Amino acid sequence: MPFIGSSLEEAEYTNFGYIFGADSYEYNSTYVPTTLISVTITGGTYIGSHAFFDCYSITSINLPESLMSIDTLAFFNCNSLTSIVIPDSVTSIGMYSFYNCTSLESMSVPFVGSSESKGYFGTIFGASSYKYNSDYVPSSLKTVTITNSSAIGGYAFYGCKSLSNVIISSNVTSIKFNAFDSCTALSSITIPNSVTSIGERAFSHCSSLVNITIPDSVNYIGSFVFYDCTSLTSIIIPDSVTSISSSAFNYCTSLKNITIPDSVTSIGNNAFYNCTSLDNITIPDSVTSIGDRAFYYCTSLESITIPDSVISIGDYAFHNCILLTSITIPINVTFIGERAFYGCTNLLNVNISASVTYIGDYAFEFCTSLTNITVDNNNTCYKSIDGNLYSYDGTELIQYAVSKTDTYFNIPESVTIIDGFAFESCISLESITIPDSVTSIGNYAFYGCTSLESITIPDSVTSVGMYAFYGCSSLISIIIPDSLTEIDNDAFSNCTSLTTVYYNGTADEWSEITFADSYSNPTYYGATLYYYSENEPDYSDGYNYWHYVEGEIVVWSAVE
Repeated sequence: MPFIGSSLEEAEYTNFGYIFGADSYEYNSTYVPTTLISVTITGGTYIGSHAFFDCYSITSINLPESLMSIDTLAFFNCNSLTSIVIPDSVTSIGMYSFYNCTSLESMSVPFVGSSESKGYFGTIFGASSYKYNSDYVPSSLKTVTITNSSAIGGYAFYGCKSLSNVIISSNVTSIKFNAFDSCTALSSITIPNSVTSIGERAFSHCSSLVNITIPDSVNYIGSFVFYDCTSLTSIIIPDSVTSISSSAFNYCTSLKNITIPDSVTSIGNNAFYNCTSLDNITIPDSVTSIGDRAFYYCTSLESITIPDSVISIGDYAFHNCILLTSITIPINVTFIGERAFYGCTNLLNVNISASVTYIGDYAFEFCTSLTNITVDNNNTCYKSIDGNLYSYDGTELIQYAVSKTDTYFNIPESVTIIDGFAFESCISLESITIPDSVTSIGNYAFYGCTSLESITIPDSVTSVGMYAFYGCSSLISIIIPDSLTEIDNDAFSNCTSLTTVYYNGTADEWSEITFADSYSNPTYYGATLYYYSENEPDYSDGYNYWHYVEGEIVVWSAVE
């Protein structure tokens, strides 16, 4: 038929049922024959409001190339319509045009939304905001083809949870932010060579997307672009891209391999965060920085080569990469961030180059297999002594190689600070000598040293950090100096074998120590407390006492 309604031009009657006797769209369903399932329109520039309202039986409608606009509610309740192609000539599509078209399986549109400039998909189905795409876009709709748009707008297909296939025309130059965010059934999409940028979160939460090819035309990939694409197994990034944006592949838990081109100069924060299947990656010589948490919790990553071009490794960069066995810090790296290699429980060896000027706190915390740390002799900030890491002047013991099999360790007399986590989880050491030069014991310093039986804290120490001796379950006795003024939270928590505490001071001095909580007091588990007395006490105060005889601890006679 050449047009819909009573005439080709705008007319009083624009409803399809008019030619069957319906004088209002409300009666389309009464007068349009139920046997009519296919309609072809050959002319006209518009389809009026309510044109096919309640035409329940129609499964197919062919629209003319002359068509320019589709008015509001045009195909309202066409719930047998299975597919439709809207020609490129159309410049506007009214709201609710395809409301309740619950059998629609495929659709071809020149743009997304009601017009080229107003683009979220659900509007033509009745959604007043992109937030309601999932409520209004029919769950039957699986395939959408976009034929004539220059851009896929922000939140265009947000939450279209049943959409599995999208075909994008070669006119499109950009895919905007959150364009396909939460399209959880989307398994296939072809990005044409015309696209130059993919905005942040464009494919975030597309949990069925298995693979995707980014064309050479793309020079920008936004942050979180493939965040939580849990089925994505592989991806090739073209040479045109210069950086891997922050969280680009965050939580891509099935991603096994990825090729990073030589054009990339930086790997952003959280770029491959929690990519638990990633077992191999090559970082090209062009990369100069590895961002914070870049490979955080990449638990399948067995080896990685950091190229000489890299100058900084961010905080938590390789946190919990539990299969890494060795790492070499290249010659140009100056910065290693806080907890950079935290929890790399299979890491055996670390080689630190001469260029490194900063190692963040707890960089090798919970590296429970670490047997050797070497530092280039030309490094002016750090050094290695017997495979352990120190500041260059030797005053700071930064990291003991905790998987050494030695049962005894004598801390050098140059050391004034024992860093936090320095001996954490060192299960072989039974005894440690702390020299009088040490003034502070850091947080978690001896955490989990389960074989440690005794320790003497020298008179120079004034504070003990939180969790300092936490879980030292074999610790039987400890000597505490009268110089100590504060003991932080949980310092002796789970020291369940501790039976004897020798305090090198008086009861009054002991009462002046600030204990942060019950577990910071070494007597919490019932240990007997002895105060120091050079001369034999009269015992009238009911306390226990000790002293030295030829360098050995001797307890004065027990209280009667």
